[in-house]
Amino acid sequence: KTGNLVSYSEAGVYFNVWQNIPTKANGIKKIIAKLNPYGNSPLNPHHANIIGTKSNGDVIPLVMHLGSPPSTLQTYELDITEYESISVGLAVDDSFPISLTQTIEFYKVEGGQSLENSVKNYIDSNSGGSNVDNTIIFAESEGVSPSNTGVQNSTILNNIFSANQNKGVSVYLPAGELKIAGTLNIYDTTSLIGSGRGSIVNSQGGTILKATTANVMLNITAKSGNDTASFIGHLKLDGSGISTKGIVVNEGLAFFTYEDMTIYNFTDVCIETKGALIYTLRNIRIWNAPNGLRVSRTSNFQANHIRFDMVQFAGLRNIATHISGGGQVVFEQCDWEQNGTVGNINTGNMLIEGMSPLNEGVDVTLNNCWSEYVSGGFWMKINSSAGVTTVRDTMLWRLTGDAANGIVNNGAKLLITGSTRINDFPTNKNIVTNGGETRVDGFTNIGAHSETSGGTFKTNNASYI
Repeated sequence: KTGNLVSYSEAGVYFNVWQNIPTKANGIKKIIAKLNPYGNSPLNPHHANIIGTKSNGDVIPLVMHLGSPPSTLQTYELDITEYESISVGLAVDDSFPISLTQTIEFYKVEGGQSLENSVKNYIDSNSGGSNVDNTIIFAESEGVSPSNTGVQNSTILNNIFSANQNKGVSVYLPAGELKIAGTLNIYDTTSLIGSGRGSIVNSQGGTILKATTANVMLNITAKSGNDTASFIGHLKLDGSGISTKGIVVNEGLAFFTYEDMTIYNFTDVCIETKGALIYTLRNIRIWNAPNGLRVSRTSNFQANHIRFDMVQFAGLRNIATHISGGGQVVFEQCDWEQNGTVGNINTGNMLIEGMSPLNEGVDVTLNNCWSEYVSGGFWMKINSSAGVTTVRDTMLWRLTGDAANGIVNNGAKLLITGSTRINDFPTNKNIVTNGGETRVDGFTNIGAHSETSGGTFKTNNASYI
């Protein structure tokens, strides 16, 4: 009750704001807040629920929620040792003054009990215990800045990642173009969160990691025994035409999510995952590189249960999407635009090969996808896979590209179904089946097709041939 309380309403939502609560003078070291955070997308520090003020006057946002407001109370544990005071803003839809279901607990050392033990006891008694320290770090407070050199930013960030590799940590990046030299080595215990990717052509308040050297930009490694679900998102990765790979995910990673990103201008591939499984990429634009996405199994790990939602692959000159080994890979509402290279039959949109090595049976599935302006040899090529690839309710057409073929099935099983449409390929080979089996049903429209080398083509009466 020592802060200045201000209450007001805006657009039907009530707010209570406690300004400049003197925490350091009262020996407060840590707070645990349970609150309904503001919806905040893209991230805006002015919409923080809790901010801290340092002795030099710097104001740092401490609690900011990404995206729409959650439906349940969220818990935040904050170390506020370095702040002179904090300010708190809370909102509620249906009462004024504010509902007391939202609470903030203040902790300091007293009675002979250490601060860390008192906080741990609180967590253990209220959440069933935890052995993961979900630390929040604002990289700007550690020295990361758009005015730094790439070496300075990379050194600071790698020090943060290394120091926190054995515990859960969320690292928030400031807005602006952050130069990166060399590789950022991130563990799957770490989440890396920007302030929004902003416009396609500039940051506009978003975060851009911009390469200054020819390296992999983000290298993700699994920690032994870790079961946390890491997150990377709300930023852009710019390879500057010199960095080789945007993100490399090494074997053993699982349950991670990459979201709301633009990844572009790399000299080899934008995203490569090797022996990773059970993960999601969502709302990502991958463009302007030789290769877009490369997914493969390793001798130790499969590449199974993978989902791509609302991902766009554009301007990728070699193979836009390459899936090799594994199964149950789903593309939902994804888009392929202007991929492949004119006159090079070894380039195209999607290459699928060696799927279901353990007889999983379900290879790659496309649902409600779209593609146009493809060049090179194929829209999709499937090589020697044991399971079934399914194309459902998907629009595939050449338009002004020069791709020789639509889908080339080399010794695999292919199901084309629903309301899929495949047409406008110049060789009149919308579907080519070489030694495999292609089945068409539903209200599918595929036009011309060709069967060679013992290939089998089957259709039902509802399909348009």
